[in-house]
This record gives sequence, structure tokens and C-alpha cells, in this order.
Amino acid sequence: MSRNSAIRGLMIVGVLALVTSPMWAQTGSKTSSSKSTTTKTTASKFRGRLPNNFRQLGLSEKQIEDIYIVQKKYYEEIEELEKRLKALEEQEDQEIHAILTAEQKTKLEELRSKFRKPTSKSKTTGSTSK
Repeated sequence: MSRNSAIRGLMIVGVLALVTSPMWAQTGSKTSSSKSTTTKTTASKFRGRLPNNFRQLGLSEKQIEDIYIVQKKYYEEIEELEKRLKALEEQEDQEIHAILTAEQKTKLEELRSKFRKPTSKSKTTGSTSK
């Protein structure tokens, strides 16, 4: 279920990015002081990376620079959408859990703890054997 949720989330982010990109083009260079402050903080996290196979295209330095500028332009918006998506997924989980009975919630926790135990043991044994 979490894989489907992740795939659905990525699809939502993609669709939102496509839908909102014309809005960014229409707004031009209007920026508020709060946006410029957040841009400074997210800009320090931003690392431009060429898409797969673009290095093999013989791009000029100007083209590479332009690609990084475009990526940086969308970076902040994508970050905000990912935060919003995470909040929506948490809200969805809360609403789903509210439907369950107390007995079902207990059983779900038991099932989840059984699922998690092997991974935590393998990490523990891996760190002690070194």
C-alpha cells in the first residue's frame, strides 16, 4: 500500500508541476520579500544536475548554465509541493486510521512491528560485527 501511495504521490507532484509551470511563466519577475528569503535558504540546498544523457549532447557552458537556472527556478516550488504532499498523506493516514476499530488498530500495529523487526535486527548485527 505504501508503494502505491508513493507512486500516486509522485504522479500528483508531476501533474502539479506541469499545471503550475504556466503560472510561473506568467508571473514574470515579481517577487515578494518573503519569497526572496525562502529562496536564499533553499538555494543553498539546491544542486544543479544535468538530466540523464545530457552530458553526451555536447552542451555549451551557456546551455548547461541555462539548464541549472531552469532547475533552480522549479526547485523551491517542488520542495513546497513535496511538503504539501507529505502533509496530505499524513492526513489521509489519520482519516483511514479513524475508520478502524481499536482491535483493528492493535492488530495493525502488531503486523507492522513484525514487519519491522527483521530490518532492525540486521542493522544491529551488522553494526556489532564490525
